Amino acid sequence: MNECILDIIIVNYKSTNFLIKSLKSIYNDIGQHLVNIFIQDNASHDGIEEIMKCYPGIQLTINTKNIGFAKAINNTIKNSRSPYIMIVNPDTIIRKGFFQTVLRYMDEHRDIGIVGPQILNHDGSVQGSARAFPTPISGFFGRTSFLSRWFPNNWITRNNILTKKINGTLPVEVDWISGACMVIRRSALADVGLLDERFYMYWEDVDWCKRMWMKGWKVVYYPKIQMVHFVGGSSNKRPAKSLYEFHRSCYLYFVKHKAWPSIILKPALFLGLSSRLLLLSLFLFFRRETAECREVGQPKILFLITEDWYFWSHRLPLARAARDSGFEVLIATRVHGHQECIQQEGFRLIPIRLERKSKSLLKELQGFIDIVKIYKKEKPDIVHHVAIKPVLYGSWAARLTHVPFVVNAIAGLGFIFVAQGKKSSIIRRLAQLAYKTAFLPENTIGIFQNPDDLNLFINSKILKKKRTVIIRGSGVDTSVYQDTPEKNGVPCVVFASRMLWDKGVGEYIDAAKQIQEQGMNYRFLLIGDPDPENPMSIPKSFLEKWHREGIVEWRNHSNEIPAIFADANIVVLPSYREGLPKVLLEAASCGRAIVATDVPGCREIVRNNETGFLIPPYDSKALAEAIINLATNHEKRIQMGKRNREIVVNEFSEEIVVRKTMNIYDHFLGKSTQAGHPDSEHHLLN
Repeated sequence: MNECILDIIIVNYKSTNFLIKSLKSIYNDIGQHLVNIFIQDNASHDGIEEIMKCYPGIQLTINTKNIGFAKAINNTIKNSRSPYIMIVNPDTIIRKGFFQTVLRYMDEHRDIGIVGPQILNHDGSVQGSARAFPTPISGFFGRTSFLSRWFPNNWITRNNILTKKINGTLPVEVDWISGACMVIRRSALADVGLLDERFYMYWEDVDWCKRMWMKGWKVVYYPKIQMVHFVGGSSNKRPAKSLYEFHRSCYLYFVKHKAWPSIILKPALFLGLSSRLLLLSLFLFFRRETAECREVGQPKILFLITEDWYFWSHRLPLARAARDSGFEVLIATRVHGHQECIQQEGFRLIPIRLERKSKSLLKELQGFIDIVKIYKKEKPDIVHHVAIKPVLYGSWAARLTHVPFVVNAIAGLGFIFVAQGKKSSIIRRLAQLAYKTAFLPENTIGIFQNPDDLNLFINSKILKKKRTVIIRGSGVDTSVYQDTPEKNGVPCVVFASRMLWDKGVGEYIDAAKQIQEQGMNYRFLLIGDPDPENPMSIPKSFLEKWHREGIVEWRNHSNEIPAIFADANIVVLPSYREGLPKVLLEAASCGRAIVATDVPGCREIVRNNETGFLIPPYDSKALAEAIINLATNHEKRIQMGKRNREIVVNEFSEEIVVRKTMNIYDHFLGKSTQAGHPDSEHHLLN
């Protein structure tokens, strides 16, 4: 433990869903720094013991009762030894470069006792985390007080919340910073002392900073280091208790530091507490009087997706964002292996019987009736349908049950839109007619992943452009899919996808054969499982045969794609048509050059001769030539990979995709005056 430079302390109270994401952001940014992570759980009883088994290096303490924030922190500090201590809330996300910047700054400035980051709301706005020392008057104009909300530009709030005055990224000395995140020098702590445990929750951070300044230690707000804070992840669980403790701690602070006489303080704080409790009581009363079983102001969104694994891999970040912004989130899907994971996120899971491969009219009718019953019972405000059957059946069900708002996400058009022949042409026309009926209602919006699919729908008169939006893909978590340097050795080519003929697997096999026949020693990895419910699925016997013959190394679907791409030099996807393939986003985020076909979806990601090569579909010879070109040109490959990473971070990150989709929900619910963010490719208001 003595070798560690930083002890990270997190106090958790029924915020384990947030905590998982927070830990992920911490681990992604630690780098080479040696740290200890301590979690004090204040009797959450939300399954944290099981979840923490996935993090064996974390030191978890579960308290039998809620002992309060200050005491939980102090108990951990007493058992830690590192030169720096970081206190951070569980409902936070650390941004890249946090640890390297703050630790270097603390090392270079020995007179600083506490450093705090710039804290952002989930929408990117800045929280008032750096403030002047409070007075009994300014206490009525706090960051979230009703007076500050009603009169946001009053001079007291302007002088109290210092972040409103601070521009740029340079460090600034301030009176005090929020305890949501602070990094403390241990030698300063030894001089000042532990947190005052009389502050059960709230105001302990103000008191600590006050004592730092009194002992000659500086408190600094450093905007260059950033984090996102989902305010109230813990305190919102018990609003009345939180209000009481806030005002109680406020009284303790002013008495301790002799601000006003107690005879004046008590009536003032009683007035503040009673008025806020009255408003809370009115809020809770009207919440009970609104829709049956639903909280006031809490809209309900239902995601209809055929497979739980697809929801987990492609729509989980969006569902989390909806939950964190106040939605009740329901997931209607066919359940395979992700039931527990989905429920642990706090989503309500509704199993359905809808099958992708089914051609039985009876089964299809049963699936449709199930959806109608679900919509009639749940009465969602918004339904979000993903893929063909959910879009069609879900839209018809929404119309029958009068769902207020419908989002139809076209995640690629499926094999029927690339299949050839008279029969396929007839089915394609019928599919276009079915889509037209699904998009008839004016309360329906279509999300498309690429302009080719969008234009096909508009030119086919399925829907009008004003009710469409392009959101390119599902996004990628750039903190998980990190840019890693290539490894030396035999060139490694990776193809990761479902094992379908229309993904170009046949062309990949032919290209591998052509390269091997030229005597070139390359590794060809084929990652993924067959999909028996898709008519283009490749038999497992074929995959095993290619593996035995040494043409490719075939492996089943893996959850370790970042590690696989770290070993790769080139990633390929010779598909016939895509929505916007997530695997290429992941490869680009990992800084890998790409070879893909010049078809809808792929051409949205790959920029020919800039980030990789675009080749004609069905052309194994062109695929082989492009692979050889990249494999034998190290500098070009590296430059293409770097450019890929830049483009993904700026255009395709998970945060961008989630924000654009959340803008649609907000537009539906009347929370914004326009449908999209200024930089979104939105046509809703055209």
